[in-house]
This record gives sequence, structure tokens and C-alpha cells, in this order.
Amino acid sequence: MEAKPNQSDTKVIVSNTVYYQLFGPSGSDLPSGPAAYTFDAKGKFIGWTKDSGDIFEPSVVYSPTAKSEDLSVEEVRAVMQTPAN
Repeated sequence: MEAKPNQSDTKVIVSNTVYYQLFGPSGSDLPSGPAAYTFDAKGKFIGWTKDSGDIFEPSVVYSPTAKSEDLSVEEVRAVMQTPAN
């Protein structure tokens, strides 16, 4: 799975294990992708990358067998247990 510019937050499934990847501003000069923060199905932080276009960490979510789908803001809030305003 490769990151795309302006990528939506995603649910990633690898070998029946669910991860969530949330994207934000890049943390590097001349990035090829946004920063990505990865959480497990319970919302526990797993890892991050400052440039998801070139630095594929944590590697499990970039597995060739990974399947991803876009998440809505409501789904992200539910995973992260963040109350709506």
C-alpha cells in the first residue's frame, strides 16, 4: 500500500488484523507523502512515519497483502474515542 498526497485516513487489514492509519502534515523537507500515525484496532499507538511516500513504517501496514479503505471522521472518532464537538 503506497501513500498518496492528501490521502484520507484509512482502515488497513493485514492477515485479519485491523490497523488504522491517520494522516497529517509531513515532518520532513520535500516529502513525497504525508506523515502517517498507525494505531491498532483498540486505538493503541503502534508507530508513525514522517513521510509515508518514502518511509514505510510501521512495515506491517505496508505489507503487499494489506487491504485498505477510507475512514469517515465519525469512524476515526469512534476508534480514537474522541467526542464530537
